Amino acid sequence: MIVSEILDITVDSEIANLSVGEKYKKGTSEERLEAGYQLISYLNLGLIELSKRFTLRTEAVLLNLYPEVNIYTVRNPELIRVIDAYDATGKQLRFPDTVGDTSFDIKEVAYDTFLIPVVKESQVMLVAKYIVKQVEALADEIDIPLVMIDALCNYIAYKAYSSLGGNNKKDSDVYFARFEQNCMILASMGYNDTSEILGKNISHRGFV
Repeated sequence: MIVSEILDITVDSEIANLSVGEKYKKGTSEERLEAGYQLISYLNLGLIELSKRFTLRTEAVLLNLYPEVNIYTVRNPELIRVIDAYDATGKQLRFPDTVGDTSFDIKEVAYDTFLIPVVKESQVMLVAKYIVKQVEALADEIDIPLVMIDALCNYIAYKAYSSLGGNNKKDSDVYFARFEQNCMILASMGYNDTSEILGKNISHRGFV
């Protein structure tokens, strides 16, 4: 679906009585543009929240390794966390299983920083979870499963009501609770499962 379709659904239902919804549907050209930007910012926050809870976008990251270097950092503001790591032969690298476990190939120091105690290869491939692509315009495609649209609409409504403050907190709480319920249902459907991520067959990415 595209951004305008999501906003139309949200405005026609969840936020029909709010000024931002009225401006988006019936305002002047300037008011519609301003309301559109405001709603798109809420939509993007919703995409970030869904990306934190579910694996919506994965990418492979190649790290060039050097014998004298043991700490490596992935510099990307859209990175959420690294899911898996593989050497140049396609072998999965081992992360620590428990606190104090020293028989590992790679260890997460921070969400974007990793310790590789013994450098055996010239490259390591990380399979990383990222924030789904943000949108900017009404015609932009939203890259999430259709079953998550209801959750996204509820999140937009939550942000729209919470931005008003005051007596609207009750309504914002209602929509956030609906968003949470949507996420629980999605999790029960398996959308938090990472078994089908990119790393399942890295040879298709040309690394092996």
